[in-house]
Amino acid sequence: MDYNILTKKELITVIKDLQTQSYDKSRDIFISNISHDVRTLLNSIYGHTQILSKDKFLNNGHKELIDKILDASSHMIDLINEIINISKNVGIGKLNLSDFELNTLISNIYSIFESIASSKNIKIVLNNEFESGFIIKSDKNKLFYILLNIVGNAIKFTAKGSVILNCKKNDKNSVLFEVIDTGIGIEKSMQKEIFDNYVRTQESNDYEGNGLGLSIANKNLLALGSELKINSIKNVGSKFSFVIKCQKSKDNFLSLNENIFELKEIKALKKNNELFILIGRKIDKEKSILESYLSSKKIKYEIFDKKDELLNYLNNNNNNVDMIFLDTNMSNKNSTDIIIQIQKINLKIPIIALTASVMSEDLKLISQNFTNYIIKPYSFSDIDQALIFFSGKEFEFVDNEIKEDKNNLINIANTQLKYDILKYARLGQYKKLSQLMEQIDNQRSKEILKAYLNNYNFEEIINKIKEAVL
Repeated sequence: MDYNILTKKELITVIKDLQTQSYDKSRDIFISNISHDVRTLLNSIYGHTQILSKDKFLNNGHKELIDKILDASSHMIDLINEIINISKNVGIGKLNLSDFELNTLISNIYSIFESIASSKNIKIVLNNEFESGFIIKSDKNKLFYILLNIVGNAIKFTAKGSVILNCKKNDKNSVLFEVIDTGIGIEKSMQKEIFDNYVRTQESNDYEGNGLGLSIANKNLLALGSELKINSIKNVGSKFSFVIKCQKSKDNFLSLNENIFELKEIKALKKNNELFILIGRKIDKEKSILESYLSSKKIKYEIFDKKDELLNYLNNNNNNVDMIFLDTNMSNKNSTDIIIQIQKINLKIPIIALTASVMSEDLKLISQNFTNYIIKPYSFSDIDQALIFFSGKEFEFVDNEIKEDKNNLINIANTQLKYDILKYARLGQYKKLSQLMEQIDNQRSKEILKAYLNNYNFEEIINKIKEAVL
């Protein structure tokens, strides 16, 4: 473009456009770098927690805590994705509707804040009238983020007393959520301004935060066609409420899950099947995650932290290598060069990328060069599916179904205890059920019910107790 022929007005417009493009590029680079670093760290947390979860010597209490860490990590991944979308000005207004089980989402929120509330000696109560299996269509990530902020604020600003989360039907096509606390409260004059960015009450300045949580939560609610309502009295407490318009899924919970592809967990290679994998990655703290997984399945592997060494090994042992896992952080540049060199040695070998990149342009480049990719933080299930689909080997799979035999019959001598468990299972009260189950004398019955509880399978608890009562 010849800038000499432009008018002053046209030149100013061009300069503004260039500044905007420069800002967008800088922002995307910043988001990409932050996301990469956070995902890499989270991969270490998520991976090592999965390793711990496989320990056969864990007691039920430890298993429960580990499950909570895994749940929180999973939701943190969703939040990272949401932050990226919001930062690119597409997240708040854009809806991603899907069918999901409402009870599981609510129970996860309760589980995240249960220990925090306990550490502050305040009571957190979940009143949920929806039974297990109630599926709605809405934006799952937005609803989770909204509740995370509102319940989190309630606990933060409550020094004594309680925080109550109510979830109930508003009408045939909507659900009402209420969060009630006995915290510091909000002056009436501030109750409209509190939803603006960076606005905080004088009392809240003594607490950590930046005044963005309620603002973003309310913007997400506006995108869902709702709004956040507040009823608060200073030094008494607050009640935040909102209504989500949604619909119950036409499919019930069981039929919905039958239509989803079954994710299988590998137990071991089938007899007469051998699998040898090369891993290319920097040697760092997360080294043990992939190693531990492969070792537990008795799958042989070699790790290389230098590109030349990996290529040299492949060149000399081409016929023995079945698959390559290549971490994209192995090279400071993009991975195109090493992929080209690997394919010169063996064009057909499956190459799976391990990456912390989530920007569309990065993933597009990875898709063009790799057989497939796994985004950090990854689960053992992600590795399972990669091996099943791309290794060309046959595997034995873990049978995760609970066998229905005489040993699984529930035996609880205390009649009142049985009715209490039935009552709170219908209400979806995780913490109360956990306390009640500790009173069960029969160890086998306790283990069976605890297993269902840890999977938030309240419906099966109800069925088991009904069998015991009848």
